[in-house]
Amino acid sequence: MRYNLAMEKEKIYRPDVQRLASGNEPADGYDASGADLAGLSLPAMSFRGAVLKGTDFEDSNLAGCDFTGADLTGANLSGCNLTGAVFRQAVLEGAGLSFCDVAGSDFSGADLQRAKFHLSNLSGSTADGADFTGADLTQADCGACRFQSAKLAGVNAYGASFVRADFTNAVVENCEFTKADFTAAVLAGAHLGGSAFYNANLTAADLEGADLTEAKFDGADMHRVKGKPRPASIQRGP
Repeated sequence: MRYNLAMEKEKIYRPDVQRLASGNEPADGYDASGADLAGLSLPAMSFRGAVLKGTDFEDSNLAGCDFTGADLTGANLSGCNLTGAVFRQAVLEGAGLSFCDVAGSDFSGADLQRAKFHLSNLSGSTADGADFTGADLTQADCGACRFQSAKLAGVNAYGASFVRADFTNAVVENCEFTKADFTAAVLAGAHLGGSAFYNANLTAADLEGADLTEAKFDGADMHRVKGKPRPASIQRGP
């Protein structure tokens, strides 16, 4: 269920958030858009349904926070500790999450269009059904992440690690995966059309039923690849 972000929210600022945190109270449903919350320690705080557009959380401790249904459009979360955080159905369009530790977080159904995860650790996170269109995952660690039925169209993931990641039935089209590591990754049923895997490592990857139309694998390591992909010559209709 998506929260109704159109409803007017009560505006709060840095002192208000600190007061709520000190009393172990949630910030659910509040509007902290544009607030300076950088460098705060707010572990396990709840921001469910909050409006946090353009909010600056840089270098904050947000481990275990719950942002379910929150609007973080354009928010700055760079350098944050976000381990175990929950972003289910949240909007993070254009948000900055570079240099973050996001291990074990939940982005299921989230809108992550054009979000930036450069050099971040997303290992073990879940992003089923999430939309990463145009996102920056360059050199990110996405080991053992789950992207089932997610949309990753136009993603730049140069040099990223997807070891043992699960892309079952995901749309992974026109992406940049040069020098990325897909060792033992599951790409079964995924749509990989037009993506570039130049010099990537796909050792023991599962490509059963994957659509490789116009995908490029020049210089890629395809040793022990499993499954039978759909023929690359198949052209889908307009």
